[in-house]
Amino acid sequence: VVSSIFDPLGFLAPLILPAKQLLQELCQRGYGWDEPLPEPVSERWMEWTNSLERIKGFSVPRCLKPKGYGVTNCAELHHFADASESGYGSVSYIRQLNNQDVIHVNFVLGKSRVLPLKNITVPRLELAAAALLVKVDRMVRRELHLNLKPSFFWTDSQTVLKYIANDHARYKTYVANRVSLIRDNTDLSQWRHVRSKDNHVK
Repeated sequence: VVSSIFDPLGFLAPLILPAKQLLQELCQRGYGWDEPLPEPVSERWMEWTNSLERIKGFSVPRCLKPKGYGVTNCAELHHFADASESGYGSVSYIRQLNNQDVIHVNFVLGKSRVLPLKNITVPRLELAAAALLVKVDRMVRRELHLNLKPSFFWTDSQTVLKYIANDHARYKTYVANRVSLIRDNTDLSQWRHVRSKDNHVK
């Protein structure tokens, strides 16, 4: 049922993530596919399936420019990452400027991930979310076929920014691999800090 929801752009990520987390929880507890679920889990599942009624008739205009916007003079991608003890994810927007200096911002793509089965600290999850931004940026730039300026990457984690900025420290494998991915594909000047209260990727 969870996999049957077709949402390649991530508009419904906040709705789908709780179901993914429930599936992961059942796997961790050793439940097989044919085993009956305990009542509390069944109640959570029914509550979630009932929530699917909210997406009936859901539609979103997919043109990245509003009608009559005219020629785009400048376009850039802004990617935001966040992580918590519930999961981590990203959201990407395109910011455009036309001949009349009118700015238009549009949602492009959202991603959500359940936590790894192995316990990982929140700062490391924030780093994983930042690495996800880099992968998303490469994919979106390839698919949009637009003349885009360098992208901006936003995180509310000062720890992540320190990881990226430090080119002298020797990190353990988990951190080193993700920092390497980020540094190989972006410049430090592209990374920005956003206050946690303004960063609402869930």
